[in-house]
Amino acid sequence: MTTKVSVVAVAQSIQDALVNELQPQHIQLINDSGKHSSGINNPAAETHFTLILVADKFTGLSMVERHRLIYKLLAEQMAQGVHALSLQLHTQAEWGDKKKAIITSPACANL
Repeated sequence: MTTKVSVVAVAQSIQDALVNELQPQHIQLINDSGKHSSGINNPAAETHFTLILVADKFTGLSMVERHRLIYKLLAEQMAQGVHALSLQLHTQAEWGDKKKAIITSPACANL
């Protein structure tokens, strides 16, 4: 008997966890691994990400509380090799004013 093993990409796993828990109005997950030494020679690397997420569940939460919530939801992915996660977290009302101001992650200083 053959057992099928389902391998879900890290990015998809992150996105699925966040969508299931937060029902965001907007989610954009950018794989920045190619900007860092871990991904420069490995196009399949999934170690560095930027997350832009808009969810009404952030209403009333400080920025620190929002970050803690995301890291709690993604504890498994972080433990499995995600090295860096840049977070841009907004409520729907905040996002209306900031759509134009998405901050991109710089390349690694060691490159």
